Amino acid sequence: MRKTIKGRLTMIVILIMFIVLYVYATVVILVTDDKVTMLSQHELQLQADRYAEMINTEMEKEKGYASGAASAISALQTAKPDEASIRNILVEFAAGQKLLLNLYYGAADDHSFYQYEKDATTPEGYDPTARGWYKQAAAAGKTIVTDPYFDVLKGQQMCTTIASPVYHNNQLIGVVGLDIGIESIVALVDSINYTKGVYGFLIDSTGHYVVHPNDAWAPTQQSSTLVSDAMPVLENLLKNPGSTTLKTKDYNGSMVHFATARIDTVGGVLGISLPASYIDVVANSMIILSIVFAAIVLTIASLIMLKVISSMLKPMETMKVFIKEKVVGTSADEKPAQNEVKEIEYLIGELQNRFISTIRMTRD
Repeated sequence: MRKTIKGRLTMIVILIMFIVLYVYATVVILVTDDKVTMLSQHELQLQADRYAEMINTEMEKEKGYASGAASAISALQTAKPDEASIRNILVEFAAGQKLLLNLYYGAADDHSFYQYEKDATTPEGYDPTARGWYKQAAAAGKTIVTDPYFDVLKGQQMCTTIASPVYHNNQLIGVVGLDIGIESIVALVDSINYTKGVYGFLIDSTGHYVVHPNDAWAPTQQSSTLVSDAMPVLENLLKNPGSTTLKTKDYNGSMVHFATARIDTVGGVLGISLPASYIDVVANSMIILSIVFAAIVLTIASLIMLKVISSMLKPMETMKVFIKEKVVGTSADEKPAQNEVKEIEYLIGELQNRFISTIRMTRD
């Protein structure tokens, strides 16, 4: 192939195409990988924000029930509302609430405690004013949402409480508490599966895991797991939710991307984990598709160029045959050339010599 001009041009075209394809593939790999990673991380953050907002929306609705009940009790215009009035208000606001576990009121003066269910039992010696939900609402002076805890009133069932203070003449007379089972929040977090391998987790305002697929980190009545102990690498994401994403090893050793979003109503953080392999698969698919498409285009372009080269060299082939047959004769076959260029140089030389000889003979 190297002995003919067509063969040499063919090799040059193929070499150029290979170089172009190599450079293109390198650029595609670098650009596509970065672009896909950036887009996937952006989507991951959007999903974290979306689910956090879903929890916020639900909690705001529940806060409305608690603050509404507190306002209704305050509207009774008495520092010591009677039990019947309190219970009627609690029953009214509890009606139709699917997430509700309990709705109750704790009085500041005599520490009495009323639940919306008339037959509900209260542990002996139970003092509502000593409970965390009561103290937080009283200190804040507004509706608050507690971190999830195990409720003694519901058989140690884990729940979160929304508490709203009740005032009469600017004096605290009690606090309304509304319990929501953690199962509803768990269900929402567990529903985070917008692509294969994704999972969500929930962290309370003190930095403890509330929901996580690793059972070893799930809270119990005796203990809970600090994120700073289990996954210290997530510390910055917890301090600044939504500020960035992080690629690191997960609890099971696999590489993942993390994103977090703040849940304003509870002061906690929602996190989402996306397998790095998902991004790799998407990036590799796009890279392979781009390279295959480029290879097809370059192959077609190469064939067209070779066709054009062959067409352009055809007159030269005709000239070679003419010189060999009509001018040089069989002597051309007696001098094998190293390559086609040398052969053409030889034939042109012979043509030139014989043409000059003919002119001289004619002139003489």
